[in-house]
Amino acid sequence: MKTTIPSILITFALVCFTLVQNTQAVTPAPDGGYPAGNTAEGQGALLSLTSGGFNTAVGWSSLRSNTTASL
Repeated sequence: MKTTIPSILITFALVCFTLVQNTQAVTPAPDGGYPAGNTAEGQGALLSLTSGGFNTAVGWSSLRSNTTASL
């Protein structure tokens, strides 16, 4: 009876580790969270930004071609 409990726990742990590998984070984080104080909300907003800071893009493809603007 004592050998079944550890085997059940090992099986449960393996299932949990398998499920964790399938999770993915959203990159970039929703509702801001961009480097250099940038904020974007919407599909493709600030898509091409490579440098620059404190930009705000709200809406579908807002500032999509913007690459280096700042303030």
